[in-house]
This record gives sequence, C-alpha cells and structure tokens, in this order.
Amino acid sequence: MKLSTEDLEHLATLSRLELRSEDKEKLATQISDILGYVSELNALDIKGDPSKDKAHINITREDEITRPSDKNRTEAILENAPNRAEDYIKVSQVIKQ
Repeated sequence: MKLSTEDLEHLATLSRLELRSEDKEKLATQISDILGYVSELNALDIKGDPSKDKAHINITREDEITRPSDKNRTEAILENAPNRAEDYIKVSQVIKQ
C-alpha cells in the first residue's frame, strides 16, 4: 500500500504535527513500508497455532483476603512509621503557635 503525500499531510494535520517538505516523501515511503509489513502479518494463517492459544491463559494467582486483628494491623502500620510514640505516628509540628 503506497501512502500518498496528501494522505501523509492529512495524517500530520490530524496528529497536529508540522512536517518539513523535504521529509514528507521519506516519511510517506517509511509509513508505506510499515503498512505493507502489517498487511503481510495480517495475511498469515495462524489458526491452529498452539502458541497463539497460550496468549490467553491467565497465569495470575487467586487473591487471598486476610483480615488481621486491629492490634496486628496497628502494629504493622507503626512498623513502617519513621518516628513513633507508643501507638501513634510522631510527625513534625505543622501549625506554629
């Protein structure tokens, strides 16, 4: 498929790209080559290919929901705090008196 310079200019307008006139022919040729390659890939018969079927297999694990007790949850949060005082997270003073 050959992309004309008019088609390229239309694509550039839609994409809000400014193309230099000396680059238009080169880009039209490159995009035509890419479209030709995609066309070849679309023409391939991949029905019955076992590698195609593997792409749709879910390999993730099942979600496990655990509900820790309130004491364990508080302790887990406080373990990650950079500064703590008893069961509280200690922060710098924000409002000055």
